[in-house]
Amino acid sequence: MMFDGFRQIKTMACLRRIFAVAVWVWLNAGCGSDKDLPDVPEGDQAIFIVCEGNYGASNASLDIIDTFDTDTIHRNVFNRVNGSKLGGYAHRMLILDTIGMVVVTAYHHIKAIHTRTYELLHTIPVRSPRDVVFSDGSVFISSYMDSQIIIAQYPSWEIQSRIKIGHKPNHLAVAAGKIFISNSDTLFTKKLQDSVITIMEALPPYNRRAIALGKTPSDLIADPHGERVYIACKGSASEPGSIMVLDAQNEEVVQEIGRGFNIRPVQLALHDSLLACVISENGYVRVFNNRTGLGEGLININASSVAFCGGDLLIADAFDYMSPGRIYMLDGKYAIRRIFRTGTAPAHIVCRP
Repeated sequence: MMFDGFRQIKTMACLRRIFAVAVWVWLNAGCGSDKDLPDVPEGDQAIFIVCEGNYGASNASLDIIDTFDTDTIHRNVFNRVNGSKLGGYAHRMLILDTIGMVVVTAYHHIKAIHTRTYELLHTIPVRSPRDVVFSDGSVFISSYMDSQIIIAQYPSWEIQSRIKIGHKPNHLAVAAGKIFISNSDTLFTKKLQDSVITIMEALPPYNRRAIALGKTPSDLIADPHGERVYIACKGSASEPGSIMVLDAQNEEVVQEIGRGFNIRPVQLALHDSLLACVISENGYVRVFNNRTGLGEGLININASSVAFCGGDLLIADAFDYMSPGRIYMLDGKYAIRRIFRTGTAPAHIVCRP
């Protein structure tokens, strides 16, 4: 009798463990799988997620959502393929053909990888790189620490020029044969606040000038036709921000979006008539009609990054910037369609052009 009771207790304990494992598998399946597969998918239909990693831990990662047939996330692909770390504080990524350039700020370099095999092709040393764009056969890299724009030939990676500018360059956009540069974007440190962006010609002698905009310009993005540039201006400690729309050819402000919505935008995404912005550091996402400037909706997800991939809106949530993040994939009506678990602090979502 005692033996039967002990056996029943063991059976119940096993069932509880099986149930717990089943719940764990179900929860993780709901967030997308991160299987350690021996092979990783080709990146033709992939969405790339650049994760900063923990502060000071050198554990930045590159994750891939394979949208072609499995809709599965593969984590830490760079490390799995190359057997080495990506570095610390991976911040942005640019895709050109089959080349992906990952900006690794704390390690002071750009990692050029093959976007189908994920093998490391080249490392470009740049002090405190913040962003990279392409124009007229060259890549332009912002060096925050050195207040320079580094120009390298593509695909030889030979550095052609180092252009000193009068501000700390941050994010970049290309339109109308020009490089648009947002400058220092620290909101509450007056010493680092700027009310201007720098505009530089994309060809020698790289003439440049600064134009005044809203307070504390941060992220900026050009429309697909290169006609307009959208600049996220955080505002100041005493005034809210907005999104300034610049005619790329005439370099004149033609529209202001978000004034009155109490936003301090930090990152932008553009798709057709929709303009999405993260409204503050790790804040919600607001979607505007970029033609009318009217609000389309507010999405209550604390976002570290936002992007449009096809008809889907993707939002990254870094949570506490110490534990794994999440990617929320929303449909055209902003309903959550899928959730994927990522590496620590997802900072940039990149869709193949």
